[in-house]
Amino acid sequence: MRIWKWPVLALTAVACLAASNAAEPLISIYRGMPAKQSNLTIGGWGSGTAKESRTEARYGSASIQVASDGYYCGGRLDFKPAIDLSRAATAPGAVLVIYAKFGASSGSGEIPVPGGGFFQVLQQPGGMPGPGLGPGAPLIRGGMGQPGVTEGPAVALTTGMRVVMFSGTTSVEASDASVEIESAENEWIPIVIPLGAFKGAGGAAPDWASFKLSRMVLAGNAKETFYIGEIAVNRGDTPISNVEAGDDQVVAVNEVVYFTGAASGGPGLVYAWDFDDKDGIQEEAFGRDVTYRYRKAGTFKVTLTVSDPSGVRKPVTNQLTVEVTG
Repeated sequence: MRIWKWPVLALTAVACLAASNAAEPLISIYRGMPAKQSNLTIGGWGSGTAKESRTEARYGSASIQVASDGYYCGGRLDFKPAIDLSRAATAPGAVLVIYAKFGASSGSGEIPVPGGGFFQVLQQPGGMPGPGLGPGAPLIRGGMGQPGVTEGPAVALTTGMRVVMFSGTTSVEASDASVEIESAENEWIPIVIPLGAFKGAGGAAPDWASFKLSRMVLAGNAKETFYIGEIAVNRGDTPISNVEAGDDQVVAVNEVVYFTGAASGGPGLVYAWDFDDKDGIQEEAFGRDVTYRYRKAGTFKVTLTVSDPSGVRKPVTNQLTVEVTG
């Protein structure tokens, strides 16, 4: 049972896969180089617009700014010469990974967890002022207490993305790739799509063995401007491993406790935290870095579960102990 979660679309058949320290991509399609150096032409699709931006960059010095207003309004990337995807796309478990950054933000405040304590996602650059005082959830005024957090992680209005890839006159598309803010890496959200989720005309499977990418179309399901910082084809079948919840801690009642998780497996893994296993393992907080305050003394077992939302790979857990003194 999820006690709290950022508002995002439930995962569809288009899956998100894996963690932060991924291996090098099988093939890099775009990685922040200026469009002229990348043999790339950028333009709008439908009534959407797209252009090169120097205000945001994941790698290199640039990104692609896309203004979308629905699945048929977005950005268009034309590659000349076309990029041969055949070798990468036929690799076992191949996935398309698109790193996107969204402009909307919200102060996080402190989120009450039923059964005791409060948690919050750690501050990220670029957030907006938190609402009111005290333990208020995002956009909800809290009661009297400590001031809310003044900066928070980006909140995407876009919850799904449509991606269309062209090889000459042939096109394949993934119509509803889930945007999972829980997997964000420094505000960049990896949108990870198994190549098996792409379908051609009449639902036919693509012929990746001869696919040469000449055009890519990107559109979201909300009216929002976002940035594309990287596009690549990666392996998506790497097992989740090296999951670490951190060291045991001794803290006082109401002291802020910091937790940082780590795992291997590729981009897009979801980090879920349970702060007291006495009532069963639940998903009480999400994110690689979170904080929590215990309201009573005792010994508590904290569980980190790192998972692939598609369910393709087995989740992995790791625990630590927090001793809370009165």
